[in-house]
Amino acid sequence: MTESSASTSPGVPLSRDDWWTAVGLTLCVLAAYVLTGPGRIDIIDGQLRYDVTRSLLDGAGFQVRDPVLPHKVAGLEGRQYAFYGPGASVLGLPLVWLARSLGGDRNTEMFFFSLTSAFVVSACVGAFYLLRRRLGGTELRSTAWAFFLAFGTPLWPLATTVFDQGQHAAVLFLATTLGWEAALRQNRAIAVLAGVVGGSVVLFQEGLLLLLPFVGLCTLEGAHWPGRGRFDPWAWIRMPELRSRYLPFALGCAVPFALWLLFNFVRFGSPFDSGKADIAGHPPIWGSPVAGFFGLLFSPGKSIFLFFPSLLPSLLCIRAWWRKTPLLCLAVVATTVVQLAVASSLTFWGSDWAWGPRYLMLLAPLLTIPLGLFGFTQGFGKWILFALVPIAIGVQLMGILVDQHPFFFERNLSAYFWYYAPETYWHESQLFARPAEIARIFTQPFPLPPIAFRPGPYQEIWPTYCIFGGRPFESHLWMQRFAVFYLPRPWPLWIGFVPAWQKPVSSVLMLGASLSVGCAGLLGLGLGLRRRLAQNLGMS
Repeated sequence: MTESSASTSPGVPLSRDDWWTAVGLTLCVLAAYVLTGPGRIDIIDGQLRYDVTRSLLDGAGFQVRDPVLPHKVAGLEGRQYAFYGPGASVLGLPLVWLARSLGGDRNTEMFFFSLTSAFVVSACVGAFYLLRRRLGGTELRSTAWAFFLAFGTPLWPLATTVFDQGQHAAVLFLATTLGWEAALRQNRAIAVLAGVVGGSVVLFQEGLLLLLPFVGLCTLEGAHWPGRGRFDPWAWIRMPELRSRYLPFALGCAVPFALWLLFNFVRFGSPFDSGKADIAGHPPIWGSPVAGFFGLLFSPGKSIFLFFPSLLPSLLCIRAWWRKTPLLCLAVVATTVVQLAVASSLTFWGSDWAWGPRYLMLLAPLLTIPLGLFGFTQGFGKWILFALVPIAIGVQLMGILVDQHPFFFERNLSAYFWYYAPETYWHESQLFARPAEIARIFTQPFPLPPIAFRPGPYQEIWPTYCIFGGRPFESHLWMQRFAVFYLPRPWPLWIGFVPAWQKPVSSVLMLGASLSVGCAGLLGLGLGLRRRLAQNLGMS
């Protein structure tokens, strides 16, 4: 049975082999993400979140106790807090606890914390395989497209950073998958679970709450809609599917929303005060939606089509997808439109300092669902996809090979350049500059003898601490004194350049553990795909 023919029968049951394959995919992708991760906190946002994780393990609540960190907000009883939600800090708890259990210091803790998104996003890849199978994809093609999602879309850069958009992507995708599953099974409990999972995005970023009513549309797949006669709003309200699936989804969303309100109340004494309004010196949040819209779609600096090359073919599959599973398609399209509208309206729509437009890149798992399943499966279209695959993988590979900061430092851009000089995105591009940056790192020595591995506080003891702090106007010269800007980004390639006493982990043990996980994943793939491979090889 081909993938295209199978797609006419959504709701294909999963077998034990499918679960083995999903586990194998998750472990293989996790090993690759760990090995290509930065192994250090690569942005100050993550440093604040890590400090909250450390406080939680120390029994100090959600405080930020690092005295040098900026952007702290005063809360009750004079305590200092971050203006971020607790989601990313809570997800990092097991890894930081593991680092402590193994006898590691704060250097090791930060190394382990930087891997948080790798674990969450790799689980999303396994779930993607299961959804493709439920939609009718064959085992081998679903596996191939799951690997493409992992390494040919922005999910790879999102999984290898402490920016938490990769975690947002996983949460939204899992909620959509569970919501659609609730519709197929007509199961109220699964709809509630989908709501709890989806609603948890508010614990990362409260603005994502706007997406949840649209994500929940997938729970209405297969609903019996009122007739085409005179429009009767009460007939729509009385739809049984609204009560049995959409309303339970909404009730599930209310659970993490209530936790978010409690989180704010405990810190600031008001359930609706998240601390964002108290950030001193930050430019306005809202800007021109027209400028943001055109910048996110067409600017050479932040066009989503440049950083997500498979997006356009995915969009061309929407019509065929609508004919197969219209409410799942509607949920994804509506979620995309709303997220684009919100991101476009921000003054910081470029979402720097990062690789690509990360506020849109979090939609990668949802927007990859139809690719090769509801279009581009035959003839010339299939060859277009084959040609696109290496280009898409190459773009993501460029994103994980080099630290993001040199691009900005070499151009002497100010911390808030996206507000004071937004035209930068129309005459400068990370993507177009990246080949030269990679070539320089792998072919040229340090321009000057480095004085430290990285700039910023605690540079003499913790190479895994984030980069921030005062820098001169001529930052293109200042950066030449720090090794991190002239070394490859994945930790196996830079860790050998720091003294032994500064190494956060044993390279040999970490490589061995990662490769062991990868081998376990290959074993899971073998168990899951053995029958299909045997059939294809003519052995059964």
